[in-house]
Amino acid sequence: MKEQHSNILQKWWGFYRNLVATIHFKALPAIIKRWLANFKLEGAAAYNDLLLKINDLPRTNFELGLYHLNCGNFSDSTLRFRIALFFNHNIHSAYYYLGRCYYQQLKLEKAEKYFKQYLATEEKDLVPEAQFCLSIIHNKVESVTEIPPSIVLTNFNQISAQYDATFLEGRVDTPQDILFAMINEHLQTHAKPYGNLIVDLGCGTGYIGQLIRDARLASSIVGVDISPKMIQLSSARVRDKLSVYSRLENTSIQNFIASQRENKQEPFDVVIASNILGYIPDVPSFFLNVRNLISKSGILALSFKTSDDAESAIEFDRYLECFFYSPDFIKTTAEKEGLHLLQEKDIKFVGEDSGKVMIFSI
Repeated sequence: MKEQHSNILQKWWGFYRNLVATIHFKALPAIIKRWLANFKLEGAAAYNDLLLKINDLPRTNFELGLYHLNCGNFSDSTLRFRIALFFNHNIHSAYYYLGRCYYQQLKLEKAEKYFKQYLATEEKDLVPEAQFCLSIIHNKVESVTEIPPSIVLTNFNQISAQYDATFLEGRVDTPQDILFAMINEHLQTHAKPYGNLIVDLGCGTGYIGQLIRDARLASSIVGVDISPKMIQLSSARVRDKLSVYSRLENTSIQNFIASQRENKQEPFDVVIASNILGYIPDVPSFFLNVRNLISKSGILALSFKTSDDAESAIEFDRYLECFFYSPDFIKTTAEKEGLHLLQEKDIKFVGEDSGKVMIFSI
């Protein structure tokens, strides 16, 4: 009997694989009906197993869609979300994610269709994300005041595997290298050359943390990143067979700062914020809150992309999905929150985007 059940289920999965490979959605109901009519099920157990498999198809394909979306496999994720919706159109979030798949493939008409379909459902969890994408599609970037954290998370998950190869390897004087060099110079000449407590906000793949550990500047380095895939890469970095980071936290910067305050944690000698301002539109609140992380003799070291529009303090880039700032706006805002500029330097990001590194004290 078990052998019969196994053969039946093998036939079912063979059918399903062929279905995915040659799927034609309008013909699918007739295909399933004809197949089930010709398929002789032997035994109640096999029948029940088959029903469980069929009922699982929508959720299984939805989860596979999320996996492929996080990996940047947009064709695969598009197919999975379409299958999930075909079998169960009540998986409402699949409409949003399908829209996001088309959006990232620049198929904006299809993306708009699915974002609107999602907004027409009763689900509200992803409304800010759908509205954000529609604002960009309709070229209403002036209405973009924040970037939903889930979009930031997914974007960095997608580029994590190729981040170092794309942005760091083979380049001389990357923004990260220059930021580290300025931190190192300050610590060697004006503060402690070793034994520092350091937090790396938006640690990414852990590149700056590695430079700091190699230079033996820190007794402890805490890494914070919203992307679990980035955290995984940071956790793999070692120095003398020990992890580069003393602690890694997979959370948003806002949540990390709140947690530090609530738990009355010891302040840091160096707070690093490498190119994270582009995803934090409320810069005054950022400076106000991050100031509480810095020890009395400590520094804030940050880098950011600068706006080409001299008259614009903040500029949103629809293609990179991040904010650019005028240097004067950053300096003035930091000063208002009790942070004093010590050094600044011009930098270039990949793609020749202009930027700045700035070091502040309190």
